[in-house]
Amino acid sequence: MHITLIILEHFGPCMIPPKCSIIIEGRQCGLTSSCVISVVMDNEEYMIGTLCDEHFVDFKKQVKYMQEIGKLPKGNVRFQVIKPVETDCFLNSKSCS
Repeated sequence: MHITLIILEHFGPCMIPPKCSIIIEGRQCGLTSSCVISVVMDNEEYMIGTLCDEHFVDFKKQVKYMQEIGKLPKGNVRFQVIKPVETDCFLNSKSCS
């Protein structure tokens, strides 16, 4: 099985991509993101993608190999669970008054 990670550059108005960043056999996973993948280097942290629960364990095993072959930047890889927050209020919005 060939697994690829979509390295994030721009994903529209959302703060976090709504779908998993994994591509398997040429098709992007359609499951909801549950974890953010980032790389910590020189006191800087860079978000590189998101994972669903189904792909979390498999991808975590491949991280070191992907760093060795240059597919992911060197540094400590951090997996952080996404904690959804729902609000009707937006900063500088009249509905927050």
